Formats: sequence, C-alpha cells, structure tokens
Amino acid sequence: MGNSVAKSALGVGISLSLYFLSICHASASLGSWADVERLVAGKYPTISRPALERAFEYLNEHSDEIHNQNYLTVIDFDLPSTAERMYVIDLKNITMNSYLVAHGKDSGDLYATEFSNAINSNKSSLGIYWTGNEYIGEHGLSMVLQGKEETNNNAETRVIVLHGADYVSYDFIKQTGRLGRSLGCTAVSLQYSSDLVRKLEGGSVFYVHHSRTE
Repeated sequence: MGNSVAKSALGVGISLSLYFLSICHASASLGSWADVERLVAGKYPTISRPALERAFEYLNEHSDEIHNQNYLTVIDFDLPSTAERMYVIDLKNITMNSYLVAHGKDSGDLYATEFSNAINSNKSSLGIYWTGNEYIGEHGLSMVLQGKEETNNNAETRVIVLHGADYVSYDFIKQTGRLGRSLGCTAVSLQYSSDLVRKLEGGSVFYVHHSRTE
C-alpha cells in the first residue's frame, strides 16, 4: 500500500514537473513580438490583420521606450459603433477582451468616416498613442492619451483621453441604433472604464485604426 502511494505520488510529481517545464519552454520560445503577433492572430482571427500588424510593428520598433508591455490596445474604426471594436490584448497570457467604444460626434454616425487632429474638430484621431497617467475628471477615473504621429499629436492639447460614458452601452444601442458619440475621446462603458485605465496606463501602445491609413 505504501509503495503504491509513493509510486503514485512520484508519478504525479513527474507529470507536474513536465507540465511546468513545457510552460517555461513555451514562454521562452516567444522570442520576439512577431511571435506574439502570430499567436494573437491565430487565436483571434477576427481582428483586422493590418491593424494588428501596425500595432505590433510599432511595439517592436519602440520596445525600449514602452514602459507598460503587459497590454496592447487596438481600436478598429472600420467597424460600426454597435460592434465591440476595441481590442485589449494581454501580451503575457495571449488573451484578449473586446469592448464597445465611441467615436467623435463629427466623425460620423454609425460609422466613423471622418478624422481630424485639429483643435475643436470634435472628430476622432487615428494613429499610435501612448497611454499616460490616470486622473479624476468630469467623467470620473480617466486616462491621458499621448499622440505619437502627425495624425494625432494634438491629442493632449485637445484633451483626447480614455474615459467612461453612460452613452456607451447596449441599452443606448437599442434606443438609437448606434452608440452615443464623444467630442473626439475614446469613450468606453462606465462598467469597464476604471479597470481599463488601471491596466493600460503608464505607457502602453494604443492604436486607433481605419483602413484609409493603409
């Protein structure tokens, strides 16, 4: 009886050791951001491939400057506002969550079709952003966005931020056939805004995409 238990325990121990060894090997095999990109694309094929490629290309080129490498965010404005078109990718665990996100009121109705970097345009701006620090504003816990391209480098002057809004909800969609719209900010559901701010703040890559930039 004692020998059987011992052998069983030894077998379990060997199995666990092999299991953890395989996990370590898998992690070690992720030798570049290109490897991570391939895993994400394979696991989540509905994400726009050009958008994913652009975001990972930037992350790879600026890896030494990116402080928060736990998450990567892609917003696909080719999709209507009724779709969960904001993708937050966990780069460590290769998992993803999608969210509703509003566009600027002068960018379009159901779809965002017009974009601007101009002050007081009330339009969304495309391109690569870095996430900044969190702060408490009129919409509660919010997060600064720092535009890194000519298409969005007025973001801080325009106060383009990530914040929660009550007009970003499925109830609003049922009433109007679309989400409400912002003044150019990336507004998300109040249900998720605080959690997203705390995960993404501090210098993660945040990419706002539309196919016209291809």
